[in-house]
Amino acid sequence: YPYLTSEETLDFYGRLFDLNRAERRQRIEQLLEMIGLTHARRRTVGEFSKGKARRIGLAQALINDPDLIILDEPTSGLDPLGCRQMKDLILTLARRGKTVLMTSHLLADVEDVCDRMVILYNGRVQAAGSVHELLEQPGQSRIVLPAELPPETLRQVLASLREVLGREPEVDHPRKDLEQFFLDVVAKARAESAENTGATAGRSVAHYLDQPAPAPPPADVNQALASLVAPRPSSNSETRNPKPET
Repeated sequence: YPYLTSEETLDFYGRLFDLNRAERRQRIEQLLEMIGLTHARRRTVGEFSKGKARRIGLAQALINDPDLIILDEPTSGLDPLGCRQMKDLILTLARRGKTVLMTSHLLADVEDVCDRMVILYNGRVQAAGSVHELLEQPGQSRIVLPAELPPETLRQVLASLREVLGREPEVDHPRKDLEQFFLDVVAKARAESAENTGATAGRSVAHYLDQPAPAPPPADVNQALASLVAPRPSSNSETRNPKPET
């Protein structure tokens, strides 16, 4: 709601989930700190840029600590710091045993955080599986040598490979991806200056979201399937909401 502030937005959705006042206050503080909008807690959401609105939308989705989180283009409109924070949060939620369903056309983000992925085209599933299964190239291997390897030893290794392959082996140097390079540059700049403007990247995952996940109860597949196909209650309102006897 564009006329509500960040704080009011989270408080409103906390009320919808019947969180008591103390719990709402605690979670709101943690979430605003997590998304880097503590300084904008009293600004109306209608004034926010797309990136800031995306941040408050994420906090809104997590106010009740859900077991299933559905995210549509979660990094859209976010700066690189916000993107990295969003991906780190998704990984944290997954480690807690939560199920995160994410749709995105930013394939690098999908590759960074997803265990399994599905590619849809023309309304049909064209590919599905784990990221490792789908992207691995089994016909090729890569050897990474330590940086302190003496030049003479490196020449001997390359000569051996050349003899075995019958051709010159491909040699290159590992490199960071652009995102990691950007984050390193920003970290260095932050260390040199404490001044910051706009939305911050957030300092940590909200404490209540980062607690160890409780052990799930033993799964009974047959019982779960039975519950999915159980007959629905009658549409009669008295059947759905029987009146108490007097």
